[in-house]
Amino acid sequence: MLTIRAIVSEICSAPLPANGGGQTMQAEKRERWMRLCVEAADEQDSNRLLELISDINRLLHENRDAAQKCAAGSNGICHRS
Repeated sequence: MLTIRAIVSEICSAPLPANGGGQTMQAEKRERWMRLCVEAADEQDSNRLLELISDINRLLHENRDAAQKCAAGSNGICHRS
């Protein structure tokens, strides 16, 4: 049975998928995502861990939504600024 820490570790070891956003925004999201992952891996308080996991999940959903929007609006070709 996987533990919460093992799941967080698995999610955070995968690269954040690229989306159609600008490189600066993508770099800021990636940095935030990695900080959240590091913090979640060491968090002992279950309420705080849940907050961190929720933030990680939100960033992943935002990234997925942006990639889908970009692909739908540009025939799958997304340009970065």
